[in-house]
Amino acid sequence: MKLVKKAGTQTYTELVETAGLRSPFEEDALREVARTAVEWLDENRI
Repeated sequence: MKLVKKAGTQTYTELVETAGLRSPFEEDALREVARTAVEWLDENRI
């Protein structure tokens, strides 16, 4: 709810930080997401 209450009062990057998430604009952010997805897929074999 903290994130929802801040909507419209902060920039996207500030909202991401407020939510405790990593900004997709940070260096290697996409690489980390892809690595995590591959690991999950390998473990769950769907």
